[in-house]
Amino acid sequence: MKKNIINIMLTISLILSMIITPVFAEPDSETDVITSVSAIESDNLQGDESEVTEPDTSSLFNDYVLVGLKYGSSAENSFDIYSENGFIIADIIDGVVTPVVTGIDFDTLTLFSENGVVSVAGNDISILYDLGYRIVLPADYDTGGVFEFNDNPYRGGIAATLNSDGTINLINAINIDHYVYGVLDSEMYHDNPLEALKAQAVAARSFSRVNEGRHSSYGFDLCTGTHCQVYKGYSDEHDETNKAVDETAGLCIYYEDEPVSAYYFKNSGGHTQNIKDVWGSSRGYLVGVKDEFCPDYPWTVTYSFSEISSKLKSAGTDIGTLEKIEIASRNEAGAVDTLKFTGTSGTATLSKERIRTFFGSTIIKSTMFSFKDSVTDDNGSDDSDIEPITSVSGNLSVLGAGGQVSDINLKDVYVIGAGNNVVKQDLMKLLVTDGSNIVYASAFIDENDDIDDKEPVVNVSEYVTSGEVTFVGKGYGHGIGMPQDSAIEMAKQGFAFDEILQYYYTGVEIK
Repeated sequence: MKKNIINIMLTISLILSMIITPVFAEPDSETDVITSVSAIESDNLQGDESEVTEPDTSSLFNDYVLVGLKYGSSAENSFDIYSENGFIIADIIDGVVTPVVTGIDFDTLTLFSENGVVSVAGNDISILYDLGYRIVLPADYDTGGVFEFNDNPYRGGIAATLNSDGTINLINAINIDHYVYGVLDSEMYHDNPLEALKAQAVAARSFSRVNEGRHSSYGFDLCTGTHCQVYKGYSDEHDETNKAVDETAGLCIYYEDEPVSAYYFKNSGGHTQNIKDVWGSSRGYLVGVKDEFCPDYPWTVTYSFSEISSKLKSAGTDIGTLEKIEIASRNEAGAVDTLKFTGTSGTATLSKERIRTFFGSTIIKSTMFSFKDSVTDDNGSDDSDIEPITSVSGNLSVLGAGGQVSDINLKDVYVIGAGNNVVKQDLMKLLVTDGSNIVYASAFIDENDDIDDKEPVVNVSEYVTSGEVTFVGKGYGHGIGMPQDSAIEMAKQGFAFDEILQYYYTGVEIK
C-alpha cells in the first residue's frame, strides 16, 4: 500500500490524528562520497539502490503530490505561512478537498509542535489543536490563490509531519500538474522550443508518479532538489512552461502498461547509457541509444596525482604513492566502466557511476572521457594491420597523396588488412583522436550498420603515469534516459514531443 499521507481517510475530521514519527536519517545525495575501503576496492560498485528501485505503483494515483520543503536537519519546531486572503483547513481524500475549518481571516498562521502534535494558531489564538493529516490551504486556493513560506509563493497547501525529536517536517501538498509547473523551468529553461518543454513535462510527470513515497519516512513523496526533481514553486512558473504542462495534461510514459521512472539528464556526449551499466539494475525502456541529435558539450579537468592520493586516503583507501591511473574498461556506449589506481602499496578501483561520485558529479561531468597524453594498451590484440587515423567531430580526416585533406563519415569506412582483406569487425577497435580526446569507433556506429561480429570495446586500456592527469570528456549527467540538450535539438528540427520521448525511452507509449 502506497505510503502517502493524503490517501489516509479520516472518518471524523476533528478527532485527534495519529502522530507520524519518521526514522531520522538524512536523504541520500548525488554527491555522497565513498567512505569505506571495501566499497572503493570492490569490482561491483554501483549507484545508490534508491536511485533504481521502482516504488510500488499498484495504488490508484490521485491528483496530489507531497513535496518536502523543510525536513530532517532543516526541520524546526515552528513555521509561519502567509496568505493575503486568509486560510481554510481541509481534508484531501483521493484529490477531493473537503473543508473542515473555514473563515480563518488571519493572513499569517503558525504551525508549531506542542504536546506531541502539530498545532495551528493565528495571532497567538488557537485555531486547531491537532492538524493531523489535514492540509492548510489559502482561502482562494480554488481560484489560483497561493500561500507564502519564507517569502516564496507556492500553489496548493501545507501539510506537516512530526519527528520523534519534536521538530516539524513542512510539506507542500499540491496538484501534480501544478507541481510540474514549478519544476519545468528549473529542469529545462522556459525559452526552449515548446515540443521539448512538452517532452520534459511528460517525463517530469511520469517520474513523480512512479516515485510517490520516495521520502515516505518523512511523510512525503518528493524533495525539492536533484535527488528527485528541482522544484521552486510558483515563482518559477512561466507562460511557456505552463502551456507545455497544460497541453500534455495527464499524459505519462508507459512501458508494458506500467508508468516508467523517466530519468533525464543534460547531455549524452553522443550515446545514452544502459541503466545496467550505470546503476546495475535492468529496465527494458532504459537502454543505451546512439544519440544523433547531441550538441557538443566538451569539458576538461586536471588533477595532480597527490590530489587524487589525498582523496583516496580521505575515502579510507591508502595505496601509497600513486604511480598510475588507468581506464581499465569501457562499456558498449564508449563510457568508462572501470577506473584503476595503482600505487606503491596497492591498487584501488572505481566502477560505473561511482567514478563521478568519488570526484564529484559536477567535476567529472560524465563517464564519457579519456585522458590527455595517455598511453593505450590493447591487452594482447593485434592491430598491426590498422593505419593510424585522426578524427574531428565524428569524421575521419584523411590525408591524400597530394596533400589534400578529405573528411569521411566514420561509419562509412572499412579497415583493409595487409592482405587486402576487409576486416569490418576491427573498426570497432579503432582509436580515433583529435590529439587530445581519444574516442572509440564503436561510439559512432549504429547497431544496424553492416559490421560483422560487433564487439564491445572493453579490453583496451588507457593510462597515465606522470604527475598529473587531465580528464578530457564530453556530455553531462548519468546518461540514462532523455538527454535534455538533444530533446531541444530534436524540437528545433521539427520533432513532436512524443517522438522525442520514444527515441530515448525504448518501447514506450505516451498515454
